[in-house]
Amino acid sequence: MFRFHSSDRRRTSPQASSVLVAPRRRRAAGLPVGLVLALSAVLTASFGFAVPSAAAVSAHRAIGWYSSNWAGYMATTGTFASVSGTWTVPQVSTGQSGFSAVWLGIGGVSDNELIQVGTEQDSLYGHASYNAWWEILPAPAVEIHSFSVHPGDIITASVTHVRGRTWRIFISNRGHGTFTTTRTWDGEGTSAEWIVEAPVVNGRVGRLARFSLVTFNLLKANGRNPRLKPSQAGVLIQRGVRVATPSLPDAQGDGFALQRSSTAPRPPGP
Repeated sequence: MFRFHSSDRRRTSPQASSVLVAPRRRRAAGLPVGLVLALSAVLTASFGFAVPSAAAVSAHRAIGWYSSNWAGYMATTGTFASVSGTWTVPQVSTGQSGFSAVWLGIGGVSDNELIQVGTEQDSLYGHASYNAWWEILPAPAVEIHSFSVHPGDIITASVTHVRGRTWRIFISNRGHGTFTTTRTWDGEGTSAEWIVEAPVVNGRVGRLARFSLVTFNLLKANGRNPRLKPSQAGVLIQRGVRVATPSLPDAQGDGFALQRSSTAPRPPGP
């Protein structure tokens, strides 16, 4: 695996100017490929991104929020003791350097507490890199070495409350291996998320990698179909331009597609 030692990559809580609520997430923690780095604070104002244009937001009327580093779906009604789902690992283009993370998690929307697990897909100087990781803010993210990650792999992941302050993080790459860890987390669990993210790179939200279609499926929150609604969808907008857009929910309400584009893809079929 090609490893990028030249860039400090950090995944973050959403640096958001939400359609529905004011910005409130400003903490970042990160994972470079092959390294574990310390937590650093970042401010949305320091990134130099223009305020998203009205056209960039209104072009997708069903969205409930937008962000300079997150796109996907959030469930924010109730308290969440578990979140799970599957996704396909996208292929990144090596023609342009960029960074991307696909993950699910609990927390981080109404506070800075976030527990998450996912994959990262990066391209730098004509080389692509793929890996898996888990993270509990504000601690640094941890790369998973027990299995490899490749474009097209089917990932199954979950974050589950066990008892008290104990939570279980699980991720499996079909045909390649699994990873489980049990950790302490003190978050309130007031949101569940299924997200594609542009990680922070050297203190700034990085350019989102050009990646193939990501399909999320078999999503669950608290062990049940989350019955996703269009109003729970969010788009990623950088420099006033929408760069990543989710589809409407699928017919079952437990899946969606997301593409590196200003337009929404079709929802996954049955």
